[in-house]
Amino acid sequence: MRSDDSSYLKSLNPTPIAMERKTQSDGTVRKDSRDTTSTGAFASLDRLFDFIFLKENNENIAPSLASVERLRKILLGVYETALEPGVLLGELEKKMVRLEEMKNKRSSRTDQIRIKSGQIAILMFIKSWVKERASDFEQNKELLEALKKFLVVVGLKFKAELKDVLRPLRRICEKINCKENSSKGTTMTNKTRQYFSQIHKELNLVSVSNIQEIFMLMPSFELAKQFCIFDLKLISKIKLQDLKESSKNKKDIQNPYNESGLHFNYFTLFIIFLISQIDHKASLISKLIYIANNLYELRNFQGFAIIMTSLTHNLIQKYVNMILEPADKETYNIKLTLEQLFDKFNAYKNFKKTINSSSFPMVPFIPIISSDILKIDALYETSTLKQDNGEISLNITKMDMLFQSYESLYLSRFSSYDFEPIKIIQDFLGRYYREVLFCYTETQDVLEIEEILHFNIMKQMKEKQEKSHKK
Repeated sequence: MRSDDSSYLKSLNPTPIAMERKTQSDGTVRKDSRDTTSTGAFASLDRLFDFIFLKENNENIAPSLASVERLRKILLGVYETALEPGVLLGELEKKMVRLEEMKNKRSSRTDQIRIKSGQIAILMFIKSWVKERASDFEQNKELLEALKKFLVVVGLKFKAELKDVLRPLRRICEKINCKENSSKGTTMTNKTRQYFSQIHKELNLVSVSNIQEIFMLMPSFELAKQFCIFDLKLISKIKLQDLKESSKNKKDIQNPYNESGLHFNYFTLFIIFLISQIDHKASLISKLIYIANNLYELRNFQGFAIIMTSLTHNLIQKYVNMILEPADKETYNIKLTLEQLFDKFNAYKNFKKTINSSSFPMVPFIPIISSDILKIDALYETSTLKQDNGEISLNITKMDMLFQSYESLYLSRFSSYDFEPIKIIQDFLGRYYREVLFCYTETQDVLEIEEILHFNIMKQMKEKQEKSHKK
C-alpha cells in the first residue's frame, strides 16, 4: 500500500471478520487449522459512501483528500470483485434518497450545503463510471435502463443546480445506447506525412510471401511506434474479471486476456521463425534488439517482453548469441543490458518496479498483473458480507490490493500514443503473421510449432558449426 494512503483504511473503522468460521461462546473465533487464507478488513458500503462523498472522517484521524480520491478510484476500478453493477447503482440511489431526506430535516445552511455537495459527488462518481467503464452499460441493458430512470428522477430534483453535470451524463448514455464510438484523431507534420507516404510505397512493393522484409525496411523506432498502437489497443479490452476467469478456461478465445496471451505466444514464435528463415540473421537480430530498446523507452512493456522472450527463448538463445556476438559486439552488449532490465530469471522483480514507477501512456506487462491478482484472490477468499439488516460490507483490504495490481492496466486504457497507424503493419500484427506461421508449420498448436522450429534451428546450428570447423 502507498504510504500516503495508509491512514484511510483506519479512518473507515474497518472490522476484521473471520469468514466461514464459527464463533465460540466466549466471543473468540475458532479457526480451522487447515485454513491458510486471510480475511482482510471489512467496512460497510454506506460508511464508504460517507467517506467518499461527504468526506466524513473518523474523529481521531483526518486523512488527506488524496486518500479519499484514492478510495474513490479503488471502488470505481475494482467494484465488480465485491458487487454486481446493478447492486452498486442501487446502493448509490439509496444513498441519494437518504441524503435528500437528511437535507429536508436539517435547518443549518452549512449542513444543507454539505449534503448537497455529497449528492453532486455521487453524480460525478456515476459520470466517471459511465465514461471510464462504458462497457459495463453497453453489455448490460438493464443497468443502462436503470441508470436512465435514476437520472430522470435526479434531474427533476436538481434541474437548476446540476444542469451542467446531467447534460454530459445524458450525452454519454445516448452514445452508449446508440453504440457510437468516437476516436481521437492524431495530427502529423508535413515531414511525417511524406515519410509515411514513402513507407507505404516501399511496403506495397514487398511481396506477401516475404512479409518479414518489413522489419528491414522500416526504422526500428517507427516499427516500435506501430507495436505501441497495436499492443495498447489489444490490452485495453482486458477487464479485471477477464484476468480472473482466464484461469478457469484458458481456451476461451473470446476472453480478451486469453486473446492477448495467444498473441504473446504466437508472436514470440513468429520472431523465432523469422530468425530461422531470413538470410541476414545478424542484421535481423540487431534490428529486433533495437526495436526492444525503443519499446522499453516508449513504455510498451508488453511488446518489449514479447521480443525479449523470443530472444531469450531456450529454443534460440544460444543460436542468437552465436550469430550476434561475433557480428556486432556493441548490439550484443545492448542485448545483455536489456536482459538485465527484463529480469526474466529473477521473477521479473526489477522489471515490475520499472513498470510501477512509469508514467502514461504505457502498455503494462499483463502476465505480472494476472499472477498478482490470482495470488490476492487465493489469499482473500471473501469480498462481500451481507448483514441480517441488509447492510453490505466490502473487503477493503482485498480491493485495495487488487487495485494496486490492476491500476496500471486500468489507467492505460485512458491514455493513447499520438502516433499515426500504418494499416499494412497493423494488419500484419493483427492477423497476417499468424497465417504465415501456421502455413509454414501446418499447425496452430503452440507446442507443435515449438517442436518444428526447434528441429530446424538445431539443424541450422549443426550446419553452422560444421562450416566453422571446415574453415
